[in-house]
Amino acid sequence: MSIRAFSIQKKEHLWEFSLASFGKYKNSWDEERYFRVYKLIGIHNNIFWAFIELGGFIGLDIETGELKYRIPEYHQAVEKTITKIKGFYRSDYLLDSGKGKILGMAMDVFIEIDLNQELPFATQYGLQEEFEKYNIEGKDTSTQYIVQDDLLYFYLTEQLKFGVLDINTKEIIYISEPIAVVERDDSFTRLRDLKVSENKVYILDSNHTLHIFEREK
Repeated sequence: MSIRAFSIQKKEHLWEFSLASFGKYKNSWDEERYFRVYKLIGIHNNIFWAFIELGGFIGLDIETGELKYRIPEYHQAVEKTITKIKGFYRSDYLLDSGKGKILGMAMDVFIEIDLNQELPFATQYGLQEEFEKYNIEGKDTSTQYIVQDDLLYFYLTEQLKFGVLDINTKEIIYISEPIAVVERDDSFTRLRDLKVSENKVYILDSNHTLHIFEREK
């Protein structure tokens, strides 16, 4: 497995970075596996960032492909969480170019990696107390979410709710009531996708029903 860069204009190969340089890891069945890219995140200050499953974050020089940074685990933990690992869970991590930060949410933790420092610094914010306040379970949190205007919109797959996290204060400012869904005899209905516009939140459930909520001004 590798990451390759190509020039569209010149139609030529520029560089290649092999993940084999990280060696292998053992999965739950004690089988050796090579690391692989879970998500390409984006470019900030000429550094190309990617999330490696079970391997953390890597930053490559966009011109040469040289490995500049590797962040296998967070540097600092704030507040309580139900998680026990120091690494990073799979999640739909995104780059906030304006703030120069990589943001993400998984289980009951919010991850923030500050890329503005000479050595990027990763902080894990535990949200256990926030989740308990609203009687919701971190293990039910989807890895898909939307960030808009410093608010992170997320949903709880089986609890059939969606919520809003203020990414500045790390406080949950809204949790919806359970969304009314049609249950089927052959399957358990879950939430499966979320989108946000200027004044509406769109939730799709596993029965392919779209639920639309309008935000108060």
